[in-house]
Formats: sequence, C-alpha cells, structure tokens
Amino acid sequence: MAVLFGGGFALRLGTALTTVLAASFLLFAYVPLAARLQDRLLEFYLSSGRFRRALAIAAAVRDSARTPLGRALAEFDLGLVHLARGAPADAVRCFSRLERHRLKDRTRLLADLHLALAKLRSLPSDAEAAERTQAGTALATLADAVAAELGQEALPLALAGEGRLAAGEGEAAFDLLERSLQRDGDPCDPSPGERHLVYARAALATGRREAAEKALRIAAGLPRGPFAKTAREELKRLVPHG
Repeated sequence: MAVLFGGGFALRLGTALTTVLAASFLLFAYVPLAARLQDRLLEFYLSSGRFRRALAIAAAVRDSARTPLGRALAEFDLGLVHLARGAPADAVRCFSRLERHRLKDRTRLLADLHLALAKLRSLPSDAEAAERTQAGTALATLADAVAAELGQEALPLALAGEGRLAAGEGEAAFDLLERSLQRDGDPCDPSPGERHLVYARAALATGRREAAEKALRIAAGLPRGPFAKTAREELKRLVPHG
C-alpha cells in the first residue's frame, strides 16, 4: 500500500537475493536508491509476515540515521512495523517520540493517524465503552483528514472504518471497510489478514454473518501473522464445526 511506504511494491524475491539486497541497503543507507529499496523490502517483509526481518531493518536504519530527519522517518517506519506485527503498545512509543516538527505536513498527518490507530489497538479488552468510543472517533477523524489530503485510498478508508466500528457506528464502518477492500483486495496488505479481520468484525456487528465468515476464511488461510491467527480463532467461534 503506497500510503504506508515510499510508493514501493512487494518484491517476490528469493531468500538469498533478498539478503544481498538488504546488506546492500545497510552499506549505503542514505543513497536515494537504497532508501527506495528499504521501503520495498519493508513492504515485502510485512506483507509476507516476516516481521523479525522487517523489525531488524527498521531498527538498524533508525539507529544509524545520520540526520534528525532521517531518524524521525526511520522511527515512523519502525512504528509501522510494530503495528503490522501486532504490537500496538510498542508502536505508541515509536510514534510518541517522533520529532514531528521535522516532518512534512503530509507525513506528520500520517504519523498522527497511526498513533491514533496504535492507541486504539492498545486499549485493554475491558476498557470502558466511552474510552473506546473516544479513541475510535479520534482515529476516524484523522483517517478522514488523510483521505481528504491523499484521496480515497484503501488504507485511510480501512482505518476510518476501524475507528467507526470502535465508536459503535457499525453500518458506517462496514461501508468504509468494504470500499477499502474494493479498492485493494490484497489480503496481505498492509499486514496479512489485517483488513479482512476488521471487515469481518464490522460485518458481524451489522448482522452480515455470511460476509464475515467469508472474510475470516480469507484471513485465516494466510500462513503468518497475528491477524491471521486471530482470524482463525474467531472463525472457530463463528463456525465451531466448519
């Protein structure tokens, strides 16, 4: 998803070649071509559920950053990796320590959006309904602002939907998530099973059991990642003998 990284795409590379490319990037970390390679490698690792590799690259780039701006951008990427691997509390810490004044307006808006997402996802399961509604509304509002700035892309639509769902606006959430998947149906983007899992929850919240089961089966069929694992658990509860 181009909104997340520098417009790159997931590379389908063999392990040996990927290792060589990653090593090349670490040797020439701030050559523009290498920076684009970092984006593509991160996207590839996240979409394929290789979170340890993504985490290693993002952390190495942040720790070796030569400029304050480079460190801020690398911190942002590291937060995205934590979100994708299902560690929202770690993502909150990354996004919270960003030096926002060093970022361009659009990047700052994206950082604020993902901080709101991380805060919502890091709420405990027994959080008060009012707290969850407030966090969901904050996320949806920022996602709407990103959509207004960047266009109706799949990511802000999905995050607006997740926010509306947390705020108890099931129909609005379902519509936004459905539009997100219509724009980009890749079940591994941005993290395996992520959007399909949230879509399934919105479908269940609005009484669309068949749509929920279909989305959960897609997410559950993916081999790696916390969202795929959760989808398998929720599918078993939905269809105990299915």
